[in-house]
Amino acid sequence: MNKRKLSILFFMALFNTGCATWSKTTGKYVTSSGKYSVDLPWGWMMHKGKELFLTKDGIWLENIIISRQNIKDKLQYTKKKFIKGMLPEEISEVLLDDLQSNNKIGNLEVIENNPVEISNINGFRLVYTFITEDGLKKKCIHYGFGYEDWVYGISYTAAVWNYFDKETNVFEELVNSFKFLG
Repeated sequence: MNKRKLSILFFMALFNTGCATWSKTTGKYVTSSGKYSVDLPWGWMMHKGKELFLTKDGIWLENIIISRQNIKDKLQYTKKKFIKGMLPEEISEVLLDDLQSNNKIGNLEVIENNPVEISNINGFRLVYTFITEDGLKKKCIHYGFGYEDWVYGISYTAAVWNYFDKETNVFEELVNSFKFLG
């Protein structure tokens, strides 16, 4: 199925499920639970669901996802599990195993996997490339860390060709603004 048909089907499905859930970002965002705040890039499109999903030029070209997963929840592609108290490098290993077990992506190449601090919490910064089922090469920066009973992820994924470098600085500013509240 070509990308045009796939895009039309996606937007039809989005319309049928209620496009009202998409809105423009206007700066600071505080979760409804009040757990954290983050400065969102102005004027991007945002969808709030299980994850906070952002895009500027289209979900297939670039997106930012802020997620949190309970450590008890099963991962999608691997049998490995998160465990409370895991070190950041152990969390990144489980995440990488989940990515490598995903048959919808190919040629996964890890470029960087380094420790970082996010909102005064020890975490990791993982950078990797992969090829989609359609043959599009994408690059992802994924920050992750464990906090209480959750594994948080903040990721930026974009087509390497003509998109990835355009919004990398915007993404890094978003990550630097992430703060837990109270």
